[in-house]
Amino acid sequence: MQTTTFDISNLSEYREDNSLEVKKATNGLPHSIWETYSAFANSEGGLIVLGVEEDKKHQLHITGVNNPDELVRDFWNTINNPQKISLNILTDKMVSIQTVDDKQIVMIEVPRAEREMRPVYVGTDPIRGTYRRNHEGDFHCTREQVSAFFRDASPVSVDTKVLTEMDYSVFCTDTIKDYRMRFNAKHANHVWSKLDDELFLRRIGAMGLSTEDNKIHPTVAGLLMFGKSESITDIECLGMNMRLFVNFLGISWIIKSAWIHLFVGRTV
Repeated sequence: MQTTTFDISNLSEYREDNSLEVKKATNGLPHSIWETYSAFANSEGGLIVLGVEEDKKHQLHITGVNNPDELVRDFWNTINNPQKISLNILTDKMVSIQTVDDKQIVMIEVPRAEREMRPVYVGTDPIRGTYRRNHEGDFHCTREQVSAFFRDASPVSVDTKVLTEMDYSVFCTDTIKDYRMRFNAKHANHVWSKLDDELFLRRIGAMGLSTEDNKIHPTVAGLLMFGKSESITDIECLGMNMRLFVNFLGISWIIKSAWIHLFVGRTV
């Protein structure tokens, strides 16, 4: 919801929903404002109105805020602190102070963050601080949802990006053997079951042909799923979002679950 479409004079006609959140904020910024900021940024965007409260019948009432200038200053100081909020996606015009019935309110328009900017999270840990909006609530994202944000943020799909500086030797043969047993159990008599390991890995997307040297190399997905620990930790080639993805989610969790659903579900 944009401020240009929100009519504060008809407040009684509105209800909190997936694009509108009101907070009383009489004496300062409520901590929950950052959860809502994260949720709106990671969803479809929305409008936060400070100085308004919702009663038990879900009707909205203007209460006003004390010292709105100080409140707005505190807001900008916090949102620009990377230890508090991962990213500020707002411009100055998205935060305004308005006077209604001799009471002052603060309106904060939060746009949807661009794909490469998500997830927007509270604090320094995306697993603990990433939220999404659902109807009128801010909900904490699961590990799987956070990992999906990081995967989607990559300019090249992580299950197809070819790592030309690596070769088959970065893979753990025991992990490949274990995976192939899982694959065969799920897909009995599959035509890929008789392939050698390198060709099998290419079929499932764990290895790919590089356009740079016309040779077969591991993909990012293959490295995360089958790579030796020391190879996975050598992740300069993955870019900032993927480095955060690996560092925050943890290598062991990624190896065990992040890609198994993707690969096991593949068929001819």
